[in-house]
Amino acid sequence: MRAKITELSAMTGCSEQQVGKMVAGFPPLLGLNADSMRGTITELSAITGCSEQQVGKMVAGFPQLLGMNVPRNTKPTMEFLVSRHIATHDEVRS
Repeated sequence: MRAKITELSAMTGCSEQQVGKMVAGFPPLLGLNADSMRGTITELSAITGCSEQQVGKMVAGFPQLLGMNVPRNTKPTMEFLVSRHIATHDEVRS
């Protein structure tokens, strides 16, 4: 488990203490595939225009993001919010 926390810390740019809080809030995080999580971070960065470091901050607050299927779920949701003027591109990225 320690190795997984260290890996998540490096991947998200969060401290190991923050990763511990993330795992406490979303225990399935420990079972997610590291390559899949890296891909999710990269995809979130691409669709939001945020740096991977900024995505790491988002993930710290919402660790469930790492378990989501970005192309099939997150991206269409963000596009819907923007298309309905519920959120702007800038708000989605902040």
